[in-house]
Formats: sequence, structure tokens, C-alpha cells
Amino acid sequence: TLNTTSFSCSDLGTNTIQVTVTDNNGNSTTENATLTVSDNTNPIAQTQNITVDIQSGAQTITASMIDNGSTDNCGVSSTSIDLDYFDTVGVFNGTFTANDSSGNSDTEPYSVEVINTLAVNDQEIAGFEIYPNPTNSLLNIIATENIKRIALYNSLGQIVLEKQINANETEINIKKFSNGIYILKTYGENRIGIRQIIKE
Repeated sequence: TLNTTSFSCSDLGTNTIQVTVTDNNGNSTTENATLTVSDNTNPIAQTQNITVDIQSGAQTITASMIDNGSTDNCGVSSTSIDLDYFDTVGVFNGTFTANDSSGNSDTEPYSVEVINTLAVNDQEIAGFEIYPNPTNSLLNIIATENIKRIALYNSLGQIVLEKQINANETEINIKKFSNGIYILKTYGENRIGIRQIIKE
């Protein structure tokens, strides 16, 4: 018999246990033994795609902005990304890595859409009316074409609100969000409108 039969992540590494051997006459002897507990299970990396606005200059992101709840049976010890600096408009793809303390890892792709709201041309935003801006609650969105969906991003580039529309006008309530600058992307049938929204 063993004095300890159950082990967890807190027991990783070498452990001293007692092994007792008993014969048919009830005689027994006990000796110490070394048991090694190892973790061979990879983490599960979970990512999210984000949008970054470079209107104020080049931006650097962190792995925590990409991490979307990565898990591990013994806990994620560190995360990293291979693409974190952006100074050009476009869509860029990278790889996110989640590690645990036993050297196991898992990777997952992610994408970063880089926009510059100060450089949006008239053709991109023509046909979209968004008011009032600044606002402290309701935001009205009217378009000359059918709006398929809208997405609101915070300053970290994370989607905080997304809504399917299928109409040429709608409204959203951003009262619950913290004061600051947000990016609203309005997806029409043939164009995309990008606006900076100020919540006050």
C-alpha cells in the first residue's frame, strides 16, 4: 500500500512516499520511495482579433490584449505574441503562445486590423451619419444603404459591442461604457464607415 495515492499540480516534481508491503501472516515492512509527478498536458490557447488605431502614432500591443481566456490544467504561466508593433494601416497576422510551468505550450493565430481614423477618406465614410458625437448614452447611426452590422472597439482594440442590423438606421446605447475614445465600424452593403466616438 501507499501512504499517498492522490497527486495534483502542487505536487509536480519529486515526492517522497511510503510503501508498505504485508505478507499473508500479517508481517509488514515500510520503505520510502521517490515518485515523480509530471505534467504532459498542453495549455489551450484562446485568442481574439483586435483593431488598433494609429492616429496618434505607432502602437504596441501586449499578449494580454490577444489572450481570450487561455487555460491549462495546472495554470498558464506565461503568454507571448510574435507581432506586437504596428505603424502601417492593414491587417496583420501573428501567432500567440500560451505556456505552463512544465514547458508545455500551445499556439493559436490572431489578426490585428490597423486603422487610422484621421486618414479615413471621404469615400469610406460617405453615406453614414452618426450622432450625437460626443455622447453619454445613445448614438444614432443612419446610412444611405443597408447596414449589415456595427462593431464598437475600445482603446485597446477589443470589441466591446457588436450588433447585427440589416436596416439603414439604428441606435446603440453606450451609457454603461467608461468615458473615453472608441472606434465605431459600420458595415454597409458596399462600404465600411469608421468613426471615432467620444463617450463622456
